[in-house]
Amino acid sequence: MEPTFYKTIELKLQHPVRSDKLSLQFILSNNVNFNPSIAHIVDDFFLISFYTWRRKDKPISSSYQLTGSVTDPYHQYYGGQNSPTWWREDEYWGTGYVLATIINQNITIIKYLGYNNYCFDMKLSSTNFGISGTSNCGGGKIYIHNFVFVKNGNDVKLTSTYPDLKFEGVKLCKYNQVEEKNWSMYEYNEQMYISQWLYPHHIVLVKSKENKCIKLKSKNVTVFQHIMNYYNKSVLFSLSTPAIPYYNLMMGVGHVKIVGDIVPPYTTAYRFVQNDYLKHPVSNMSYLMFFYVFDPITLDIVRISPGFYPPNITHGVVFASGLTKHDNDYIISYGEGDAKMKFLFINNYAIDRLLSPVKYYDHGYEFIYLNE
Repeated sequence: MEPTFYKTIELKLQHPVRSDKLSLQFILSNNVNFNPSIAHIVDDFFLISFYTWRRKDKPISSSYQLTGSVTDPYHQYYGGQNSPTWWREDEYWGTGYVLATIINQNITIIKYLGYNNYCFDMKLSSTNFGISGTSNCGGGKIYIHNFVFVKNGNDVKLTSTYPDLKFEGVKLCKYNQVEEKNWSMYEYNEQMYISQWLYPHHIVLVKSKENKCIKLKSKNVTVFQHIMNYYNKSVLFSLSTPAIPYYNLMMGVGHVKIVGDIVPPYTTAYRFVQNDYLKHPVSNMSYLMFFYVFDPITLDIVRISPGFYPPNITHGVVFASGLTKHDNDYIISYGEGDAKMKFLFINNYAIDRLLSPVKYYDHGYEFIYLNE
């Protein structure tokens, strides 16, 4: 029997040897970088995107501590929601891109590719046509980005992007997404689909050549609606990563939120929050991950996992943004505390043990810690 395996690593951008303040590496390595997404290019090469920000005219504090974000004036959470510094417009923010290799579960950045300050929450997906990504460029609308790489010997080169990395993406159809900002792209039978939200499972079929989008949805009430009702809407599920093949089905990783202030007492969620010393220091919320598996034909959700924190967690806000497979590992890229880029390597056997048929969760829902 194959052993259960999972491992987390943190990716940090290293300062350049020469401090050229105009270099891309210098700019990005002096920012706070989080919520990475990842897509496989070829062999051991990967494209990684991430949310990047800093306050204008303020370097990152040398004493910056993730768990002390509310008391750190360099962090967007400083002072709480009533503070004038809470997610101020005067921050530098956007999306950064790097080319990396993954060998033996070690990630090495080999090139800094670029950034833009228009869009964020990029979700990358490998397709038969190259790498595509969706991002939020404002107003809840979805924007598409396309990347083409060519392998040259032992190297990989980014040959084209549409649009240019410096600019916002191409607006998808005319939809204004108000229910869910975390669009989840996937490819099935050489067609592009995007999951919109989970109540029930809504899908957009993208006909890019015809500049046309077709809305689809599962006919069945999803398990997430049952769980949400059981917890009086104090447990909420959202999409995050693009979906990828899992056996003959599709699998994605979403995030589940526990609203600590309104969770019903004496429930599993209530007991978890009471003992969750990592929860968001201002909103009293816990953000965890979960796997979900759906039938790409009927769109029905068929299996889900408990909500879980990955190993070696230091902050109660984890946000999965990327999912890919390499060698024998599934790799989930995620942000931690809106301040770190982390990656969870997990094998097929471990995922199988976490997943259960949806009928298992007709009453309540579980929350767990994964431990290395």
